[in-house]
Amino acid sequence: MRKGAISPIADDIPSIFPIVASVLLFLGAVAYAGGVINERNNYLEIRKAGLGLSDVVLAKGYLGNDDFKSQCSVSYTEFAKRKSVKFFISLKKFCRYVDFSSAQNPFVPVTRYNGVPPNDYSVTGLVCPTSGVVGPSGPPTKNFQSLVFPVAVDCKADGSQKGLGVVTLVVWR
Repeated sequence: MRKGAISPIADDIPSIFPIVASVLLFLGAVAYAGGVINERNNYLEIRKAGLGLSDVVLAKGYLGNDDFKSQCSVSYTEFAKRKSVKFFISLKKFCRYVDFSSAQNPFVPVTRYNGVPPNDYSVTGLVCPTSGVVGPSGPPTKNFQSLVFPVAVDCKADGSQKGLGVVTLVVWR
């Protein structure tokens, strides 16, 4: 042994600390990257489930009142269970009736609008599922997908008049 040396291992201890620190830093970076990848994959799975559910909802491009209510409890719920997501779907109808037999020209825009819709304009809506979707903690604040689509809807109960509807679909885990 040389003079002034403690032992062969004791002389190597100062060089071991940077090696251990660099290995820990590397493993931390790999773990962080894995977490980011998992979060992104989860988001993409939720997005894919939302687009799939929107395809089920808007398969025909037309939603009647009875279709929406019956499919809500059957097709939409089954699809969401298969994809293990929670969902909320609202259908808002914008039905404006224009009487073509009246003297008023329907193609002339309304020039004065005071914020109150005219009496021939109605907005109604349907919700699927009707209850028990959003828990006591409220709606999700992260990792959710919100989609909005136009659709043709029944404006009258007998289906004699069609109008514009907007489907809002929210999907989360």
